[in-house]
Amino acid sequence: MAYQQALAKQFMPRTVNMLMAPINGLLEYLDVRALQVTTALAPTPGEIKPELSRSEYLRLLSAAKLKQNERLYLLIKLFATTGIAVQEVPSITVEAVQSGKVVTFPNRIRKELRIPLCVQQELLEYCRENGIVSGSIFLTRSGSPISRTAISTMIQQLSKDSRVDRNKCNPRCLQKLYDDTQDNIQANVAVMLQMTYDNLLEKEQTLYGWKDVQQHV
Repeated sequence: MAYQQALAKQFMPRTVNMLMAPINGLLEYLDVRALQVTTALAPTPGEIKPELSRSEYLRLLSAAKLKQNERLYLLIKLFATTGIAVQEVPSITVEAVQSGKVVTFPNRIRKELRIPLCVQQELLEYCRENGIVSGSIFLTRSGSPISRTAISTMIQQLSKDSRVDRNKCNPRCLQKLYDDTQDNIQANVAVMLQMTYDNLLEKEQTLYGWKDVQQHV
């Protein structure tokens, strides 16, 4: 806890929580859970990002298409469909897209992101049309990776045409949309699994309940 407090003097709560995660993981592995810090720091008001709806995301895509900016269209789609962080964009290489997955190392922890088939096909077509045969796909004219600031600025410039609040037009809100969508799907799947299991038990109870069990022995 003292270490967490020391970090809090240097970093924002979100960063502190990210730095504490691998430490808690190590303590879990060593089976000394009593030493774990189980209370995460609450985000500051400046860290709380507004919610981007799925319809707003689709309007951002439409705005990028109207401007005939395929590169920006693909970046927006990548953030919202893979959850990749803006600093990991250089990891989007021709080779990674061909394999259908991107391997990143946030906080030195290996993370594998799946590229949906429809996005994979669009990226490969983009590479063919622009003569990109290997390496990072999203580069500047000079051949260097696009900066985080440049990517965020490009997305924000779609605010007016997409009728989406400027504060929502950024990679982090698109990432959050991905996370929220995944959470909702998993929650629905969990409910469906429980319902299926309950139905199975009810059928078994009807045939093999205590009152009827002797009929089936």
